[in-house]
Amino acid sequence: MAESPDTTATGLTHERIVDAASDLIAAEGFRGLSMRKLGDRLGCAAMSLYRYFATKEELLSVLADQLVAEIELPDREAAWDTRIIEYFVNVEQLFQRHPELAEISTRQHLNSTSAFRGVEMVLGALREAGLDSEQAVSAWYALTFFTAGFSYRRATEHADRDRDGGRRRRIGALPREEFEHFHEIAAMYTGGLSDRDFESALRVVLAGVATLGKESRR
Repeated sequence: MAESPDTTATGLTHERIVDAASDLIAAEGFRGLSMRKLGDRLGCAAMSLYRYFATKEELLSVLADQLVAEIELPDREAAWDTRIIEYFVNVEQLFQRHPELAEISTRQHLNSTSAFRGVEMVLGALREAGLDSEQAVSAWYALTFFTAGFSYRRATEHADRDRDGGRRRRIGALPREEFEHFHEIAAMYTGGLSDRDFESALRVVLAGVATLGKESRR
């Protein structure tokens, strides 16, 4: 009689693999996860893991879905824009804890019930703002990719810190008559991104949503 995939000699199960992968990611980040390292941690050959997960991406999707479950949903009684702001602030904070998750979320859909609850909440808030179904989907993608892009840039901006001095000097050398507005925002443009920057930018996006919602109601 053939052995069940969950009763192999190594004692592998989906749960054991996911738990070990979570520990590995906590120690080395998503980019540190490889099937070889995971196999070493579990005391098995990397090929054994493919009996449970067809690809590394499939395993990453499961891990990402688990992390998304950490996102706290806002109070349903709050205003539509407040709900959206609170939700995406929570998402951005999760991305800061796990920067690679932002990249994963742009490459593939997350298919857990927790992820769907977030989508449902945001779509409901967007419909409440006056958007029709098609507009709400477009706004969802805009908000999602904006958040992922902002988070990715924020997580990697430390690599540019050493170049900030040179960037400031180059901006300072630009002729003011041609680059008036650039000179006005030079300090902000070359400074680091913050939670406040994210929320301010998010409010700009939602101002456009509010305007579109008013137009749709006419």
